Amino acid sequence: MALQVAYVRGLFEVSLEEAGELIEKGYGVRRKEKLILSTYEAAYLLEQGRISILDESGRQLGSQEVIADCRRGDPDFWTKYLVYRDLRSKGYIVKESPRVGIDFEVYGRGEYGKREPRYAVAKLSEGELTKLDALMRKIRIAQAMGRELVLAVIDRRDDIVYYHLAEAELEKESA
Repeated sequence: MALQVAYVRGLFEVSLEEAGELIEKGYGVRRKEKLILSTYEAAYLLEQGRISILDESGRQLGSQEVIADCRRGDPDFWTKYLVYRDLRSKGYIVKESPRVGIDFEVYGRGEYGKREPRYAVAKLSEGELTKLDALMRKIRIAQAMGRELVLAVIDRRDDIVYYHLAEAELEKESA
């Protein structure tokens, strides 16, 4: 039986008493007596059949309805969700990043609760133009956070390729 999550005032919440397994697996943020799930976490858990989501009137929401609502709040929700889902399905703990230019912070496998996140992940859709100085800013932000920058490039078929980016110093070779 799926855990019931309430969708109240734009938040996905479950009581801490019922959220033990979710907390253990790195989902949500504790706030008072509730566990608050991010939109990505809620959509993923719903898609996996691990939760059901009820609105304020007690009506059960379907995944398409939840995703459509999330997309209204964030036009990039779908492409970010594809990255979130892919990383979670590979066993990583993924958290939204509060830093501008960085979409997610990702813990190495088995490191959640023991260490800080290892990676800063930024998504880029195939064909989306970006300037080199914008990528350099992302690298510097990731370095300031103590993270390795990973660029998640989503192609037209929704496949994702990950690139590790780092700043390099090039020296001029003397003749």
